[in-house]
Amino acid sequence: MSLFSINKIHIKNFKLFEDIPQPIILGGSTLTVLDGPNGFGKTSIFDVIELVLTGKLNRIKKSDARTKYNELLFKNDSSVESILKIEFVKKESKENFTILKTIPANLMTEKNSPDNFDIFETYLLDNFNDLPSQDNLVVTELREVIFEKFGVDITNIFNLVYYIEQEDNKYLLRMNETERLTQISLLFNTDREEAELKRYNEIKNTLLKKKKKLSSDITILSSDIDGLTKQLNKTEEGKVEYFELLPHFSPLFEWDRKHLKSLNFETKERYIQELNKISEFIVNFESFEAKEFNTKLLSFTNNEQLLENFIILKSNSNNADEIIELYEDQLNAYILATQLSKEQFLVEWKDFEFDKLYDFWTSHKPTLFTSETKEKIQNKIKELREAEKNSSIFSESIRELINIRDSFIRKYKSTLDDTHKHDSSVECPLCGGFWDSYSQLISNFESKKNYFESLLDDTSNLINDSLNNLYDTVISQVYQDSLNYFKEENDKIISTQYYNQIKDIPKDKNQIKVFEDWLNKNDIFFRELIPLKNNYIENDEILLIKQKLKSTNESNLKTIKNTTIDIDLELFNSIYKQYFKMDSRLVDKCNTEAIDKKIEYIKTCYYNSIFIEKEKLISELEEYKEKELIYEQLLDGTKKVIKVYDTNIKKYWKQIMKDIEIVFYIYSAKILQSHQRGSGIFMKESKSRIIRFISHPEKDHDVSNFMSSGQLSGVILALTLTLNKVYGNKGLSSLLIDDPLQTMDDINISSFIELLRNDFREKQIILSTHEENISNFLKYKFDVFNLRSQSLNLKNDLYLK
Repeated sequence: MSLFSINKIHIKNFKLFEDIPQPIILGGSTLTVLDGPNGFGKTSIFDVIELVLTGKLNRIKKSDARTKYNELLFKNDSSVESILKIEFVKKESKENFTILKTIPANLMTEKNSPDNFDIFETYLLDNFNDLPSQDNLVVTELREVIFEKFGVDITNIFNLVYYIEQEDNKYLLRMNETERLTQISLLFNTDREEAELKRYNEIKNTLLKKKKKLSSDITILSSDIDGLTKQLNKTEEGKVEYFELLPHFSPLFEWDRKHLKSLNFETKERYIQELNKISEFIVNFESFEAKEFNTKLLSFTNNEQLLENFIILKSNSNNADEIIELYEDQLNAYILATQLSKEQFLVEWKDFEFDKLYDFWTSHKPTLFTSETKEKIQNKIKELREAEKNSSIFSESIRELINIRDSFIRKYKSTLDDTHKHDSSVECPLCGGFWDSYSQLISNFESKKNYFESLLDDTSNLINDSLNNLYDTVISQVYQDSLNYFKEENDKIISTQYYNQIKDIPKDKNQIKVFEDWLNKNDIFFRELIPLKNNYIENDEILLIKQKLKSTNESNLKTIKNTTIDIDLELFNSIYKQYFKMDSRLVDKCNTEAIDKKIEYIKTCYYNSIFIEKEKLISELEEYKEKELIYEQLLDGTKKVIKVYDTNIKKYWKQIMKDIEIVFYIYSAKILQSHQRGSGIFMKESKSRIIRFISHPEKDHDVSNFMSSGQLSGVILALTLTLNKVYGNKGLSSLLIDDPLQTMDDINISSFIELLRNDFREKQIILSTHEENISNFLKYKFDVFNLRSQSLNLKNDLYLK
């Protein structure tokens, strides 16, 4: 069967390749040796082939997603387009096609990650020199294109069958024994069957889980049905017609509706318990009302402060707020009146509030301070204010000082008793100095006053004389009459004692009103017990009235008929409010017989509900059992399919391993020649699905644990050559080996070359080495057998041309 081989390669602006002679011709030679010093691109040639055939480089691992790079890895010059192009040709038929991969000029990605191979655009060309276009752009997966052209999944098995990398030629041996089997399974074309087997196992596990869940549900349903059957046996089937127990509510309570939804045992018991409480309330309603009345009455009666405030308030025809307001007006007027003393008036004459004093007397005693008197005073003060503007500031200040000084001296004289007036040493209240006698101090006051008066100008003297005259002729009378009014005994004066007794009552007026309304509502009469005083009430009289009020209240206590039950007032009040809106007429419309009937109706509904629920569960149970039977049948069928897949895959594997192991043993023996534990290497696959490479059928240790690096290189070369020999007979004839001889000794090298020449002469072998003598030796070995070979020195042929 004719296979494709690599004919030509075109490389531009890829890694270290910038501008090299094009194209690189590989076709027509059994052996192509890429030689030259390290660093001139031998491995990069293999990278180009791997990228074109697989779309990635196996040796570039996943990069850290957090890292950003300044440029793309594969470009030599970011401003120039990168081109990778390979022509594949069949030797006999000359059938050919070309795969082209490009990276556009100036392309940059967000992170320029080295493992981002999506930057390449892929084209499938009919001829090597065709230009890329939208018509030949590959829009499907590269794997599909490769499979269509070569007839084999080269993309997945490339690194196992066709290519041995330089730095990772022992990667298969480094895998654990299970991973080796997974990798090699790609060669056996059992991946589809393996996937199917996995899928059937997953189906089996899913069926098992669902069957287990069904079995659990069946057990639960059976238990629930048994429980419902027991409840039905304990519940009698009733035939009570529906009626509304509390029709005054809208919407109705849950238990008072015709259709009781979701009526389980707990709900039924809760409804019955609720109705039993209502029944107890109705039976004891009269006792509840009596206890509620007595409790309220005693709470009022035992509240001493409430009773006292109630008595004080009801002994007055005016309410407390009016009395308090009247007293405060009276007090403010008295304070104003006391401020009309001559010494204070002469100092504060400009700021005195005559309007406020006038307003008070107008409502209490209009003749005491007439409007004519007020106008006369205010006009004179206005006149003096105008005159004051013509006086010097100094003179007016002296005048005010004289008046203040006189006022202070008068107060000093009035406070100093007769005993201290005869002391041998008297302290001056103005300067703090000491004088020999009181008379000497007074004499000094007068002399100082005369001196200050001598400093006054004419206007200040006029103002002073006018103020004295105004006070003596008009204001002094108002002052004396006001003081006399407040000293007189009259019913218009509210005493401070009366005010202190009533001032705190407004704080409790709401509670007092509640008490009064309750007394009136319950026809408890109190008016004749509290005399109308409109004045201060003595404490003894309050105590007497309070005692009478208590006696009257206690005489109205009600008798509680049913004393066998301890009535919970809070609970009964809650029931009264919740179900009867605190209306005794609604209570009268309900009775215990109706409640018992309602309970029977609920039990009837519960019985019907249980019966329906049981029938429903029985139906569900039958359905679940049918499903369980179906799952059992599906499980049996799935297990049979799994067994068929598993048996045939194992049989196929055994045959494949049988095909590989003989060739592998021969090739490993030829390359290694001999080793400390024997000649060739055996492959061993166990029932636990692992692959080991062992030196003897009776040994268990893998060769990776005891062979040298050179020997392991020989083993992997033998394995790759084996796999290529057995499975590389479809699609591609190329065998790529990157610098395989660097860790091998001369005997192994010679054996390896002999093996290539004798067993792979039909293949296209592309091999690299950095040693010129090895390159020449390879060519010599092939030339003597008339096998065409060529050497491509990357330094001389590509860079120095």
